[in-house]
Amino acid sequence: MTKATVRNTSLKLLIIAAVLGLIFAFWYTRPVPQYTAAVLCSQEGEQVSVVIDITWYRHLFKPTDIRGTVTVDGKVYRSLNTSSNHGFLEDLKEKFRSGSPSFLFTSSPDGTRWNLSSVDRLRLEHSGMDLSQPDSKGICISVSLHGQRSGNMYFGPAKTAEEARAILARQFGMTNNETPAPDNTGETSENKR
Repeated sequence: MTKATVRNTSLKLLIIAAVLGLIFAFWYTRPVPQYTAAVLCSQEGEQVSVVIDITWYRHLFKPTDIRGTVTVDGKVYRSLNTSSNHGFLEDLKEKFRSGSPSFLFTSSPDGTRWNLSSVDRLRLEHSGMDLSQPDSKGICISVSLHGQRSGNMYFGPAKTAEEARAILARQFGMTNNETPAPDNTGETSENKR
């Protein structure tokens, strides 16, 4: 093979790789809507009806974000804007941080952070299961009323306390005795350091 042939072949491969990379980037970053209605249950057996109506926004170099609402027994919680003010490297580290992502919602009409201490809060978590799929298993929400630091935790889809505990153990790797008190302050572990 001549140098010109090798150069032409390399150029073609580079162009093909670039086109495939662009196709992947457009596919990966497209918004993914999700609508899920389920009954969730606490470890004590308290049931709540939950409707999750959100859109997932995946980014190449920063953590996934969601926008939308979660309705719990008729009360609407709006997604909180979680865009970080970190630099590129901090966002990239956060994207690949291990652990279940969680998203904060508030009962504030406009979903703003400035009045977080004066509204009810909801934290939505999932355990690595693809919550963007309608048949998601392993949903966990924590609802805190105004003035509470932590709130009631519900797991689902589940209709009994036994089912809720099974989801807690299976999806979140915890038993009833290990259940953490959720922190619904809106601060991440990085903000507390």
